[in-house]
Amino acid sequence: MRIAYVCQSYPPMTSGAAIVVEGLAAGMAARGHAALVIAASDTGDPYATESAGMRVERLRSLPNPTRACQRFVPGSFAGIVSAIKAFRPDVIHIHDTLSMGVAAIHAGRLGRV
Repeated sequence: MRIAYVCQSYPPMTSGAAIVVEGLAAGMAARGHAALVIAASDTGDPYATESAGMRVERLRSLPNPTRACQRFVPGSFAGIVSAIKAFRPDVIHIHDTLSMGVAAIHAGRLGRV
């Protein structure tokens, strides 16, 4: 199965969603599933990492003025749609109900996920 996880924060950023998504994605990859995590970049610049069946797509981000040590993805629509379209997931698991989540829902509908 191919599973895409969409969340604003992901380690090294610390939040409940970051910890949950890290465990879910790593656990599913360890069981042989392909996992994609789409999250805000911890450095601000976009980049991707890949290991053991798990890919982490970091999107361009800015510091979150309301949460210390957190970042957010402005205008995430195109980046999320592109990453999901390229990955072709069977399931999209959304942990961000605002802009990133709306973009992921749209991408899922476009891909009939």
